[in-house]
Amino acid sequence: MNIGNRIKMARIHQNMTQAKLSKGIISISYLSKIEHGLTTASREVLEMLCERLGLPLSEEQEVELIKELKSWYQQIVQKNSEEASSLYKKYKNAFRENSDSIAFIYFCLFEIRYLFTVGEMEKAKVQLLKLELIQELLDRDMNYYYQKFLGLYNYLTGQYTLAKEHYQLAERLLVNSIQYEKWEEANLYYSMGLTYSQTNNPTLTISYTKKALVIYQSLYDLKRCAECHILHGIGYVKTEEFSLAEDSYRTASKLAYQMDDIYLKGLIHHNLGYLLSLQERTTEAIKEFESSLEYKETGNLIGRLKTILSLTNEYYLIGNVDKSKEWIREAKELLSQFDQHDKPIEYDIHFTLYDYLTTGQFEEYEITFKKAGMTYFKKFEMNYYLSYYSEILAKHYESVFKYKQACYYYAISTNALKKQNYIY
Repeated sequence: MNIGNRIKMARIHQNMTQAKLSKGIISISYLSKIEHGLTTASREVLEMLCERLGLPLSEEQEVELIKELKSWYQQIVQKNSEEASSLYKKYKNAFRENSDSIAFIYFCLFEIRYLFTVGEMEKAKVQLLKLELIQELLDRDMNYYYQKFLGLYNYLTGQYTLAKEHYQLAERLLVNSIQYEKWEEANLYYSMGLTYSQTNNPTLTISYTKKALVIYQSLYDLKRCAECHILHGIGYVKTEEFSLAEDSYRTASKLAYQMDDIYLKGLIHHNLGYLLSLQERTTEAIKEFESSLEYKETGNLIGRLKTILSLTNEYYLIGNVDKSKEWIREAKELLSQFDQHDKPIEYDIHFTLYDYLTTGQFEEYEITFKKAGMTYFKKFEMNYYLSYYSEILAKHYESVFKYKQACYYYAISTNALKKQNYIY
């Protein structure tokens, strides 16, 4: 970042007008040229402007601090929670009295990543909006992190197309640079793999995850390798290469058990259950889902709800309504543990629909599906569920000879399935 940009950034941060900064030193128009890099001012002029702003003329003294901040960022990415939290408090206090430096911009960027980790999404959003105001002043390195974190924000808030666009911008900045460490490169590729998975592009999911896996293998990062194998499996499920998917999950499982990683064990068993369910290997699928619940900690409410939904569905499909009802009751108990404004809408809809299904209340099922389910599933492009629940209604109406209503829901189901198809 050149000195003109630094002066402009500091002036904006201090809510200082060009007239106030330039008064008694230079003209407003000359200051504007300096800030936009259209002229080279004398050292004397720059010193006076920087002194008024309380800004160091040279960036050299900040180099070491920026290196420290990047090390802190690595701790955040690697989920070293205690160390990351301790350093956050340290830097937060340090920058309270020095907020006009280049290092401060890096702190703001990495603070966003930290806020994601601790679930402070609104605070992270506010920080992103502040940085948007000075985006034109960010140098190439800063802009890389800015685009990457915008991608992550959009991913975490379910805006996957926007996430993909920002990650692609970050990738362009990364591939044309040699300054980033391999773990950073792998982290971006893995994030892109996750995003392509959410946008239903399994080919690119597998491609980017393979890039990340090669790097993580070279770093002997077993946890990240396991996560890559899981994502590979998800990609192969979507391309219906079930044998490759199972191989990927089994490889991930070996690593998870080698590390004794409880979270990964729960995740892998769930994904294996889903894979077996697709192949109508119901007994095996149920066993995997039950194993998943054993490893999902009581605090992981969303994870448990996801697996309970799968168990509810498996038992419903084989006609064991009593077991489905048991799992619905379990789910409702978990849902009651959420505050009303934090209750996960998706799972509230799923288990309400299954409750009506298992008790034969098709009128209430249809009302809930049309009012809540269709709206939610369309909004978040959950075409599988849109198709699945529509088909249930279609078959119901067909069984009672109401063919007009049956055709209506079959059409919704078919259109949703078409959107679920993948373009390679």
